[in-house]
Amino acid sequence: EARENGLPEEMLQEAEGALRRLAAARVLAAAMEPIVAGRADFASNLRAALEEARGAGVDAAKVKAGEQRLRGGAAAKALAEAIASGSEDKLRLALEKAHEAGSTGRQVEEARNMLERMVAGLELQ
Repeated sequence: EARENGLPEEMLQEAEGALRRLAAARVLAAAMEPIVAGRADFASNLRAALEEARGAGVDAAKVKAGEQRLRGGAAAKALAEAIASGSEDKLRLALEKAHEAGSTGRQVEEARNMLERMVAGLELQ
């Protein structure tokens, strides 16, 4: 309708780009919600939202926050698997991944304490 009313093409393209950025930013924000983080498809949905956000030119800070959230989710999954496995090697790798992602909290402390107990047990033998 705007084209029919004679609005300049440049103005229309600018408006369409702004709408695309806004829509992509909303999808990204929704994908990062805590309630979504526990879902099995969290990582794939967030990756898709990040790709769309980058393509639409969403603010770099918002994209960076989404990337950080994705790394944190991967680190949390690796920590849970390492704790469940009881493997010293897996704990070390998962803690390294958590450190790189900037993860902190109860799960990191649990893995760190578990690893310390393993190392202390080996030293006593």
